[in-house]
Amino acid sequence: PEGVGSLCTCPTDKSLVLTSGDCTNDVTLYKIPDEIIEKNDELEYKPQEEMGGTTAATTSASSDDGMMMAAQNNPESSSLTNLATLHCNARLSQILWRSDEDEDGIGGRFDDDYNLSSTSASSDVLTLDWEGQILKWDSNDGEPRIMRTETIFGSNDGVSSPTVITPPRMAADPHNVNAICVTANENIHILDWRVDTSSLPSGTVSQMKGCHRYGVTDVDYNPNKPYVLATSGQDSLIKFWDLRYHNNNSTTPRRRKPQPLLVGRGGHSHWVSNIKYNPFHDQLVV
Repeated sequence: PEGVGSLCTCPTDKSLVLTSGDCTNDVTLYKIPDEIIEKNDELEYKPQEEMGGTTAATTSASSDDGMMMAAQNNPESSSLTNLATLHCNARLSQILWRSDEDEDGIGGRFDDDYNLSSTSASSDVLTLDWEGQILKWDSNDGEPRIMRTETIFGSNDGVSSPTVITPPRMAADPHNVNAICVTANENIHILDWRVDTSSLPSGTVSQMKGCHRYGVTDVDYNPNKPYVLATSGQDSLIKFWDLRYHNNNSTTPRRRKPQPLLVGRGGHSHWVSNIKYNPFHDQLVV
């Protein structure tokens, strides 16, 4: 069987998960059985016991082994329910599932039919494929359908049919529900879903070119400081950026190479595949 290439959980319902195969174009929506959710809720994290030595570690390992044996002995209880399939146009690079919060900070919720967008304050599902196409999905009628399409690779990159150096990656802005950033080889695009112009891609409001030699491999927003990004690259570097200092959109003349706030060197002898902020302490990244 094919391995799992991408996995993304629902921000508003812990029983829902999206997955895609390692080399497929399709994304599948699954529902995790209630008994598995209940078992997971029963697990307790006790750091003070972990500091105590081998007893806590042994107990934790025994508990994990017991859950694995129970799942193997009762496969029916651990099977997932297939709710829907999203058909994309090319091999998937990433799935992003984000919650659009209303003014009270309450995110959207799913109805009894598990529609992907059942309220005005909904959860958006975005898929990004290797050809740089972003699809925004909705399923108010129970059948997933494409609400918007953006193509990252276009005439603004100077090539009509670019060679993909690194698979494109994207990240949602935690401070702006309308903004996402997407990598395109050595460049980074900032998209705003409220913008619809004649540029390619239509939602691009800013872009930074030449961020990493040989290509950008991943990107993430600072969870605490607006406008700050962290990126990793094929050049074995990690870099931190302030978007307020970079506004090189497609309508302005070509400017000098963007300058990062900070460059991290020496931690990797080869390429850096992924980068992620700690959600509570923005001075910690992995």
